Amino acid sequence: MRADQEAFRDKLYTMDRGSLITVAMEYYVKYNELRLRSEANDRIAVDSHKQYAEMKDMCERLCAENAVLKAELEKERAKYTELNRNRFGRKTETLGSMTQSAGHTEPDPLDEEAPSQDADHEEASSGNGRPLLKYGMPKTAGTKARSRRHGGRRKLDESKLPVKEKYEFHPDVYDRLFGKGNWSFYSWDDHDTIERMPVQYYIKRIMTPVLSVGLEHVLVRPDDYEPFLAGSHLSASLVAELMYNKQGLALPYNRQADEYRRLGLSISKQTIIRNVNALALGLMPVYNHLISYIVNTEYNQCDETTAEVINDGRKPGSKSYMWVHITSEHYTGHPAVVFCFELTRGTDHLRHFYQDFIGYITCDAYISYQVLESESGGNITVSGCLMHCRRYFAIAFFMNDVSSMTDDEIQELPEMKVLMKIAEVYSVENTLKDMTAEDRLAVRIEKEKPLMDELFDYIEALDKDDNTYSYRLQKAITYALNQKEHLLRYLEDGNIPIDDGNTERSLKGYCTGRRNWLFYDTVDGAEASAIIYTMVETARLNGVDARMYLQYLLEKMSAHKNEEHSSEFLDTMMPWSDEFSEYETDKKKEAMVLMEDFFRKPEKPRTPRKKDRLPKDLPPDRPPDKEKLPLAV
Repeated sequence: MRADQEAFRDKLYTMDRGSLITVAMEYYVKYNELRLRSEANDRIAVDSHKQYAEMKDMCERLCAENAVLKAELEKERAKYTELNRNRFGRKTETLGSMTQSAGHTEPDPLDEEAPSQDADHEEASSGNGRPLLKYGMPKTAGTKARSRRHGGRRKLDESKLPVKEKYEFHPDVYDRLFGKGNWSFYSWDDHDTIERMPVQYYIKRIMTPVLSVGLEHVLVRPDDYEPFLAGSHLSASLVAELMYNKQGLALPYNRQADEYRRLGLSISKQTIIRNVNALALGLMPVYNHLISYIVNTEYNQCDETTAEVINDGRKPGSKSYMWVHITSEHYTGHPAVVFCFELTRGTDHLRHFYQDFIGYITCDAYISYQVLESESGGNITVSGCLMHCRRYFAIAFFMNDVSSMTDDEIQELPEMKVLMKIAEVYSVENTLKDMTAEDRLAVRIEKEKPLMDELFDYIEALDKDDNTYSYRLQKAITYALNQKEHLLRYLEDGNIPIDDGNTERSLKGYCTGRRNWLFYDTVDGAEASAIIYTMVETARLNGVDARMYLQYLLEKMSAHKNEEHSSEFLDTMMPWSDEFSEYETDKKKEAMVLMEDFFRKPEKPRTPRKKDRLPKDLPPDRPPDKEKLPLAV
């Protein structure tokens, strides 16, 4: 026992009973006060602990929400930057266009029109006075340097255009300038210009006889003439022009109707749409034959883009899709492309289209292609598109403010390093287009495989979760890593293209038109448009006149619309058929016959005969050298 406790005990022994009770009551009151205070402190401690736990949970939740909001903000900032670039910036993704925002220009292997530069060319400078960034693109053996285009006009190709000759000959003026009989022809200078004849629509009136037969004078029409389109004055040539103007030149039908009205033809937009859609659906046998042709080709390419139909039975704003299937870029046969309209982007379209297909499909990373590959049992192999992969890094590059960076800082950007490595791959690939598949594969393995391995070694070394990287760069890294197997598959077969650019080029006309006519009114109209796009783009791929090909199809299919179409007949409906080539030649000859007088070669002027010449006699008042000449004789 402690000393203070012993002293307190001794003191208690000296107190009487009343004093002890008083002391006990005092200590009892103090004890109760301390007990109540302790209980209150315990309650406060419990409440504080609860509040702390709640505040901790709230802080963690707010931190998580803040991280999500920061990521969303980064995404929105990237979208805003990309939107501004698409609206006000350059539309290309070549290295030159990307670096010009910082005052840099450099030819890009993906830009087929870029001029080459000699290695010893003097150092150029940008608009702000500093030297342009030299990216040191490697020169590939076997490539031809493109020479710079010099001034002057090129010789016109007279094999594709008729020539109308006109002699500017003014003998009276020459007599006054040089004296009558004092000049003769030495030679003629020719000055070519391209002129356009006004479009002339005309009424073609076909007269068929009505015979009076026998003594009874029975009226007989021996020639059973069937018009191209019953109940309409439209002809195959005019409908072909309507189709080509919209699907080939992206001119909506309402604008065409306005232009025809200005030219004196009263054709309403409704009449155009009704007849064009009906006739386009009549080309379905040719359309299906092209589908069979593509499916029977071992190497295909595929892509899809959006379309909008306002009367499709769904809620407003619902997206539809235009699928595009095309023979491979390296296919050595006749190229063909098919447009297919679908209300959805689901895998069912691919399952139906490629149900009998065995081969390779080059496409983007859309999951439906890989689902199709897994369901095919090994019949279908999907290869990736390096152009799509490059585009992800190009978009990520645009998220940087390169205008404030130095050349060295730009070169150190991960996006630029990846783009430069991809550019090296394309600098080799661009030289292989005219090779056989075997030779192309050999060069790819020798030169491109090490470059692709180096590219993916670098991408794999990047941390896609690094918070210092932009959202777009993280997405680009993820895309490349997820698609590595498909992107490298072109190194296994020389017939597989490195990217899906061939499909995108065929889609360019459709995307241009979509900005003009915005939407389809009905599903039938969208399907009819897909058929016409198929014919136009297939004709273009084969280098023939798409408008003439449409006219050929309309005439031939209309003449055989009630017949069973055999495979041999449909072969003659292809743009590469001899039958169409003969038809095109005959139509051009007919056109030249109509314009024969206009293009008839004029008689060449001759120097006046000697007996008509007089001694040199210059006029006393020589007219000015720049005297206005009279009209040609």
